[in-house]
Amino acid sequence: MTSDEIRRPPLPVLATIALFALPAVAIVVIALAVFAVDGDPVVLLFILPALLPAATALGLWQGNRGARVVAVLLGVGTVSAAANTPGPTGPPFAMAGLAIILLLTTARSSRAWFAPHH
Repeated sequence: MTSDEIRRPPLPVLATIALFALPAVAIVVIALAVFAVDGDPVVLLFILPALLPAATALGLWQGNRGARVVAVLLGVGTVSAAANTPGPTGPPFAMAGLAIILLLTTARSSRAWFAPHH
């Protein structure tokens, strides 16, 4: 194995990182766009909610077991919240939360990535 192969997370972890990084990036882009249009610096406070998914994605990339726990708990919370959401928005969020849980807990490569000897 090359050093890149050792340091790169497995595919299930990469997919989970994408599920956390994309909303974080979207929140930042929307906040910056609104700031550019309105010029109100208070809008930049809306970047703060992007810190949790961004930090979780970084921790997953680094193989941090605490980030894995946070990600699974956020997945459970997402499934729970989506189950109580009426209308068409609930099922996509429930599937994303379920994907996070399954990708991090059932894939052998994911479990190995977060193993203590990593």
